[in-house]
Amino acid sequence: MVFSSKSLRVLLACLALGWVFNINAQESAEDGHHGNHSDHLLILLRHKIALQKLQEQFSSLRTEEMLDNLSKQGRHLSRVMPTLRGYMATPKSYYLTTDMYHESLDNRAAMLSDFSGILLRYQKQLVSKP
Repeated sequence: MVFSSKSLRVLLACLALGWVFNINAQESAEDGHHGNHSDHLLILLRHKIALQKLQEQFSSLRTEEMLDNLSKQGRHLSRVMPTLRGYMATPKSYYLTTDMYHESLDNRAAMLSDFSGILLRYQKQLVSKP
């Protein structure tokens, strides 16, 4: 398959435009704006895993590292809370069936429970910091 220079430029321009829109969509979803349900879920999982890793490392750190760790946790939490609110606010009309909606309620309850545990552990670590 041979591409002319014009068609190659058009193809590259389309790829670049798609890349820009993809980045904007990810940033927008992370900021809690215009993200769809799946975007919210992926962002929540990413932050949840990062927070859990930071919390597991906390007790083995030196004092200055503990403060840095808590600062990182705080940044993760402040970035993820709008996304969590958006995920929790997904309307019933989003789901095709009632079964899908009920399954989503279970999943959202589990995610809320996970983040409640993360927040409690963060608060305990804040109070116990040196």
